[in-house]
Amino acid sequence: MRARRLINLTIALSIGVAGLGAGRLLQPRSRPGQAEAAEAPTVPVVVANVALAAGDPLTPDRLMVMRLPAGLAPQGAFASIQALEGGQAPPTALTAMAPLEPVLPAMIVGRSPAPA
Repeated sequence: MRARRLINLTIALSIGVAGLGAGRLLQPRSRPGQAEAAEAPTVPVVVANVALAAGDPLTPDRLMVMRLPAGLAPQGAFASIQALEGGQAPPTALTAMAPLEPVLPAMIVGRSPAPA
């Protein structure tokens, strides 16, 4: 009877130690450069808030501003929704745009000033 308790105790301790080891292995670890990437400078970029079809007006309710890492922001992207405005009517999508897709000057029609 005493040997049986000792065996059960040994098995329980082994399972506990294995569980602690597995828990440590499954914890997320920071990788070299990960902290630096989190501190990278960001820039504002206007993106589609919803799916847009070619010919859809680009009204403020269909757009939003996201902050992207400066190195990943598309060149020529608009920095504000106000930068898209400038004519009598809102600009129009020249091509279809997916949600969160950056709005670029080549993708719109009806706006002449350069992006801000």
